[in-house]
Amino acid sequence: MLRWLQHVIRAITSSSSQTPVICTQRHGRQTAYKLYSEYQGAKLSAAQTEVVNEFLVSKNPTFIAELITFQAKSVPYPKAFFTEAALSIDPITWWNAIKPSGVNSDFVDFVLRLRQSPSSSASIE
Repeated sequence: MLRWLQHVIRAITSSSSQTPVICTQRHGRQTAYKLYSEYQGAKLSAAQTEVVNEFLVSKNPTFIAELITFQAKSVPYPKAFFTEAALSIDPITWWNAIKPSGVNSDFVDFVLRLRQSPSSSASIE
């Protein structure tokens, strides 16, 4: 898992935010990085963040609200899930544990599909 994440971070941070056409596979990688419980897209540029936002809206318009509440660490996300100990667990386990808290189940399922897809997979696109 760590090797995959390092690959994703390297691919994201080395990609040019100046590129006018970004492939959909990159959308998925950037979105997975943005929704990684521990890192939350910390190294994405403003342009890359906007690509993620647009990608989420294209998948489901309600997903942008879910992203905002996730980033704000506000209800329905339990505050305890953002402690150092909780953030250090596997992201798939983290998102599965979030399910009962009232987070939009379609959003959680989308994130889990994103997390479980290989970084070279276009199946989630």
